[in-house]
Amino acid sequence: MEEIEQVMRGFSLTVEGMSAGCAGVTEWLRAAGHVGPLSGHASVMAERLSHIGKELARLAEAIEKAQKRAS
Repeated sequence: MEEIEQVMRGFSLTVEGMSAGCAGVTEWLRAAGHVGPLSGHASVMAERLSHIGKELARLAEAIEKAQKRAS
């Protein structure tokens, strides 16, 4: 169980990093004057990745709680 929790936390951090990267790309696109569908799609992807990262963190917390109850 502990290994699964660590993997989930790793996935969560990875996805949060991807979200931050997409947000950076969005800001760059907007600063370069590309305010249209391209920057809009990048923004949506950043939001979705952030949501996924949070859900993975919640899953890791649930695994941690289950592990503590099983001990």
